[in-house]
This record gives sequence, C-alpha cells and structure tokens, in this order.
Amino acid sequence: MIVLAYAGLAQAESITTENLTVFSNTRAGSAQTVLLRHAGTYGLPADLGNLVLTKVQESLTGKHYHYQQMLRGLPLDRAEIIVSIRNDGQLNKIFNETKHISATVDANAVNQLYVQSQISADKALDKGWNNMKVQHPLVSTPSAELVWVATKDGVQLARKVQIEAQMPTGGFVQYLNAHNGELIDSYSTSLPRTNKGGERSIAARGRLAGTQLDRVAATQAAQALPAAKARSLSGGKVAAGTAAVAVAASGINGMGLVFDPDPRTALANDALTDTSPASAFDAAYSNKSLPDLTVSGGVYKLTGPYVNITNLESPNTAPSTTTNGVWTAKRGNNAFDDSNVYFHLDQSQRYIQSLGFTGTKGIINRPLDVDTDGVNGDDNSHYSHGGSNDYLAFGHGCVNDSEDADVILHEYGHGIQANINSNWSGGDTGAMGEGFGDYWAASYSYSTANGKTYHPEWAFSWDGHGACWGGRLTNRTNAMYNSTKTYGAHVNVTENGVTFQSDELWSAPL
Repeated sequence: MIVLAYAGLAQAESITTENLTVFSNTRAGSAQTVLLRHAGTYGLPADLGNLVLTKVQESLTGKHYHYQQMLRGLPLDRAEIIVSIRNDGQLNKIFNETKHISATVDANAVNQLYVQSQISADKALDKGWNNMKVQHPLVSTPSAELVWVATKDGVQLARKVQIEAQMPTGGFVQYLNAHNGELIDSYSTSLPRTNKGGERSIAARGRLAGTQLDRVAATQAAQALPAAKARSLSGGKVAAGTAAVAVAASGINGMGLVFDPDPRTALANDALTDTSPASAFDAAYSNKSLPDLTVSGGVYKLTGPYVNITNLESPNTAPSTTTNGVWTAKRGNNAFDDSNVYFHLDQSQRYIQSLGFTGTKGIINRPLDVDTDGVNGDDNSHYSHGGSNDYLAFGHGCVNDSEDADVILHEYGHGIQANINSNWSGGDTGAMGEGFGDYWAASYSYSTANGKTYHPEWAFSWDGHGACWGGRLTNRTNAMYNSTKTYGAHVNVTENGVTFQSDELWSAPL
C-alpha cells in the first residue's frame, strides 16, 4: 500500500540531452496536443502552422509522429520533430531538429524565393549529373526538388538532386544552391560493405576519367523501369505503367542448396579458400525450404512476399528459374547464389516478424529487389536506399559475396535501418550503420550449429579473413570512442595506441 501511495504521487519529469527529451509520468493526449503544449520550448508558432505531419510509424512500444518543418511552403531539409507516445498513452520522448526562423531569416527566405533568380530543375539535374560523372545506367528516375537547407546564419534555397545509378557510379543526394548551382553538400545513398571501390564522395567522382552517359537518354530508359518491375513481380501479368506493391504468400514452397551460414563456419575449417576444390565444399551444403515462390506457366521463380531476385546491375545476369521448384546448383553457378540469397533474406524477414514487427509495424514487409550478380562484377556489395526503389546487389569478385550469409545479412541490416529512418545520414551514422549490419549478420551466424565455437568474433567469416580482404571483428572491446571525432563508414582509427575500424565501435557493444 505504501508503494502504491508513492506511485500515485509520481511527478512528471523530463531529461534533455542535446535534441532529445525523454519524459516520465507525463500523459500525452495526442501528438498535436503535445506539440501545442511545448511550442514555446521548441520555438514553434503557437498554431504549429509551420509543421506538416508526414508519417505515423508504429513500433512495439508505441507510435512515432513525424512532423516536417516548412518555410514558405517548402520543406526545411532534415528539420523535423518526432513525438513518441507509448501504447499506455504516456509521452515517451520528443526528438527535435527544427530550426528557429526569425523575422530576418524569413525575410531573406522571401527574397530568395520570390526575388532572386533560380536555376530550373533541368539545369540542376545537368549540374548534378556532371558532378557525379554518371557512367552507368540509372536504376530510377532522377529528381530535383526545391528545399531549404539550414546554414549558420539562416537558410539557403537549394535544389535537392537525387540520382541513383548502378555501381560503381552509385547513388547520391546533392544539395545545389538554387541560384547558381554550386554544390552545398552531398551524401551517398549506396552503402558498400567495404571501401574496396574507393572513397564514396562527389569529390572522388569528380576526379574520375571516362565518358559520361547522356542524361536524357539514360533518364528515358529509367522511366521504363517501374513497369518492368511490376511485370517481373507478377509473372508478366501486369500491364505497362501499373505498379505492383505487394506479393501475397503463394503457399508454394521450393527447395534449394545453401550455405548456412557459410562453408567455413559449417565445416569449422580455416583452411577453406575460394580456390579449394569443389569437393571440399560438399559437406557444407544444406537443403533448405524456399517458401512462397511464384509459379507461372510451370516455371518457378525466386519471387516471394519478401524477396524478389531480379537483374538490376551489370553484368546483367537473368535470375534463375526451375520447372520443379528445386534448386540443385552449387557454388560457381549463379543459381546457387540466387537460392542462397533468397533463403537467408526470407528467413531474416520472417524472424523480424516473429518479434512482432508485422502489419503496420512491419519493416521491409514487402518483396525487396535483390541482384545476386551485380556491382559491375566487383568484389563488393551494397544497399541502395533510393526511397521506394531501394535494393540490394552482390558482387562476384574473389569469393562471391552472395555465398556468405554475413554479407547478405549485413546489407539487409542497412535496409532495416533505412526503412525505419529514411533520414539516416550525417554525423556518426556511417560507422553506426556499418556496425549494425555487422551485428545483424554475426549474431545470426552465432545462432547456427558451429557459430558459438567457430570464430564467433568474425564478421564475414567466408568472404573476409583471407586473401580477399581482412573482414571485421565484433569483439573490439579495446576500441575507444572519441566524442570530438566524427566516424564515417569503414574508417581506420587509432585511439590510445589501438587501431581499429570505425564500424567496430558499434558492432562490438551491440
């Protein structure tokens, strides 16, 4: 009774760290009510007239209301406020990245928007195209929307140019000054597992030689992609121009040979290499169910409710099919890569759903496009987070990346994050994203038969830790974080005499 009495007297409290405030014992009402109550704290107008609700995302613990800050009818990029309300109606937290807009900043914005000249969307696409030196086909139609970018002294009107091409060009978001086209900022939307392909930046792209593609012709080819994708997902039954957004579970299961999680771990054999004889891998294969395949005209395709094996990038390999739903190919045959990738991604998505992430709480609960023989044949793989056109692609240089569950699930880890937070960029998110992918992959390998005893500290147990590349570790407890630094992806860091990769700062504690 005494405990209950004290509980009834609990006071509303909050703790703020930088731009995040966590609340306790605070009834929320609605997200709108919460923001009206805290408008003065966050410098918002009393009527919340500069906010637009863009998304309501559910999680296992509650709902998260995303509001975009607007200025003169245009979004202020990366300026949002998120209100999280628990399932019991308690206010959980407010994450705020909105910017204070003074009368002086607003007046300057009016001048930029209505008085100063602006480059057209077409001109911005030309400039963005030249900055990227696009040399590989597009995977979606480029865009160039007007946005505001926060600056030290106010805001800058910009063209936000997004161009998504096949690797090694890859995808980038560029912010160009809307008046003169100068580059303000940029970031890559293609997330490779290593830096083997070189630095992923606009500056690095600008230093490359070679002939660019014609932007108009490449764009016209990209505009036909949505219809082609719809026909692929539906077995050729969807008319051009019709989008297929979901694939129902067919209930038709196939079988296929896979590595689970990889041949070295399955055999507990450090000596196994890419050039080992084919017979050395025989005992490493497992026969696994491939659920909910698409069957049309007696042809079985590796297209299901969560994975769509397709061709997206060079070297333009058509997805494998069978007439009986059984994939018997072994390594060295693209059909094996197809069945291996389908199995691991489908299983990973079903595991996510087993945790409760289904329906409105779903994360990549849809057929994600996957090219098991892409990346221009390079020894790399990547997740491309170009909005609704996101996809995975795996290269075949050295060890085929699609033979190693660690590579497959690492890239899927990027997809998990991007589908929770579409604004995942900047700050330490490069290293954090790579570290989460390593954790997602290595923790699965740890759950398999030999996972707890065969190098449980290794990420990329088959693709890495050999002649191809060194791999990464998940037990770097001596890797120390320095808050004065910013950690991008795959950066070699030395701190207190210890050298490690930036990615390991996040995978180890996870």
